[in-house]
Formats: sequence, C-alpha cells, structure tokens
Amino acid sequence: MSDSDSQLSPEQAAAIEYSQKSLDRWNELEDFTRSEEFLRFMDLTNQAQEGTLRQEDYAEASALSQSVGERYNRLRKDVSDALGGKSREELEAELKELEAKQKELWESMQSDFEEETNTCLICEVDENDEATQSEYGK
Repeated sequence: MSDSDSQLSPEQAAAIEYSQKSLDRWNELEDFTRSEEFLRFMDLTNQAQEGTLRQEDYAEASALSQSVGERYNRLRKDVSDALGGKSREELEAELKELEAKQKELWESMQSDFEEETNTCLICEVDENDEATQSEYGK
C-alpha cells in the first residue's frame, strides 16, 4: 500500500471537517430552540396570535421578537448554507462513511507499520550467528 493510499485525501479530510461543522451548526440551532429565551418568545408569540397577550408583556414580546428573530434567522441561514441542500440524516450518513474510511485507513497504516517493523527485525538477523542458525534450523 502506498503512502497516498494510507492517508485521507485532502478532499476527504475537508469533507469530514465540513460535515462536522455543519452538524455543529445544526446542534447550535436545536439548542437555541430549546433555550428559555426562545421558548418565552414562542409563548408570547402564541399569546399574541390568540389575542391573550397581556398589555404589560408587549414590551418584552417586542424586544424578544427583535433579538430572538434575528438570532434564529441567522442560525437557520447558517444551517441552510452549511447543509448545502442536504438533510441532517444525509449529512450524518456522509460523516459516518468518511469516519469509517478514516478508521480503515488508520488500521491499514498500523498494519503496514507492523509488517515493516517485523520485516526489519527479520532482515537484521545475523545468518552467521549460531543461536540464530539453531533457532531457524540452519
């Protein structure tokens, strides 16, 4: 196996990094949608839509609408850009495939190293050494 076969290509390494960053952005969006700030915003929005928003909550709803709306839209855009039209499931499958390839290459490199190490030890055996000759039946 050549050195180029035992390493990830720059494209594969970049794809792994890109996929991981995309999933990180997705997770950031999901975390934000579970935050107290976002949940309060959704609660106030639902109250406003139902016509049950109290007068004293209008200022909070307005402020949250601005801050939460901007952050949510930015995160959605980041995720959309990062996914490049792929679903989260497709991205996770692609990442798993690339990580499996990386693991396979790593194991291959370890195997090659062990073979080279064993070969070197065998090559260094002194054929004129009596102990070696008796051990190897010469």
